[in-house]
Amino acid sequence: MPARWRRKSTRHPDRPVLHLVASGSRNCGGSSSPTPPTGTRLRPRLAFTWLLAVVGCLLLGACGGGGTNSDGPANPISPTPTPTPTLPATQVMTAMPVDPAVVVFMSPYVGMGPQTHNGINVGTPSGGRFFSIGDGLVTAVDLNTGVGLPGTTYRIMLEYTSTGTGAEYHFEVDGTVSDQVARDNIRVAVGDRVTAGQHLGSLISQGDDAHVHFQIHERQGVVRCPLEYFSPEVVTQLENLYDSGSIEKRSTLLDLCS
Repeated sequence: MPARWRRKSTRHPDRPVLHLVASGSRNCGGSSSPTPPTGTRLRPRLAFTWLLAVVGCLLLGACGGGGTNSDGPANPISPTPTPTPTLPATQVMTAMPVDPAVVVFMSPYVGMGPQTHNGINVGTPSGGRFFSIGDGLVTAVDLNTGVGLPGTTYRIMLEYTSTGTGAEYHFEVDGTVSDQVARDNIRVAVGDRVTAGQHLGSLISQGDDAHVHFQIHERQGVVRCPLEYFSPEVVTQLENLYDSGSIEKRSTLLDLCS
C-alpha cells in the first residue's frame, strides 16, 4: 500500500513542511524501500522526487511483492531429453562379419541332426577383426560367458530390428586371457549405436581352435541360418570364402547352411 502524505504545521507555521505517515513498506528491486522514518522532514522538492521514484518502481513491477524476482529466471528452461534410439522393423544385413583376408577356417551352421550347430564358426589369427553386419544397437558385452575356465571367452550382442532380430559374436580364445586383455579387444560398449561395417572387436588367439561363433537370432531365442538375413552380395562372398580352398573347412558339409 503506498505511503500517505499530509501537511502539518511545525515551529514555523508560515513554512510548510511535509511529514511522511507510513502505512506500509515495499521492497523495490530486491532492496528495502526508500521510505524514511515516520516524522522525517523533507523539503517539498525532495519529497516530490522521492515520490516519483516510488511510483515508477510500482509501475514497472520491480517492487517486492509484485513482478519478477531478479534473483532467478521467471521461466527456467528444461533440458532437451535425449531421444530413445529406434530400430527399423526389418533390415537386410549388408556387411561381412569378418575381414575375409584373415580367415583361416570356417565351420557351417547345421540346423538339424546329431551335429546341430546354431551358428557359423570363423577362425582367424590373433587380432582378426569382426564387424557389425548392419546398423544396430549394442545390447550386451560380457566376459567369461562360455563353458570352461575363466578368461576363455568374451561376447558382444547386438539388436538390429525392433522386432528382435539380433546377432551374437562369441569370441573363444582356445586358452585363457585376463579380463583386461579381453576388454582391450572389445571396441564397443552397451548402448552404443553402430553402423554396418563398424569394428566391434578382435579375436585373441591362444591356440589352433580360436574362433568366433557367429549367429543371428530372433526374439524368443529362435535361431536360423545367418545367410537368410544377408544381402545376396554378402551371401555370395561368404559362400565363396567357404569354398575357396584357401581356408580350412572344418566340416564335410558343402554349404555354410545345412
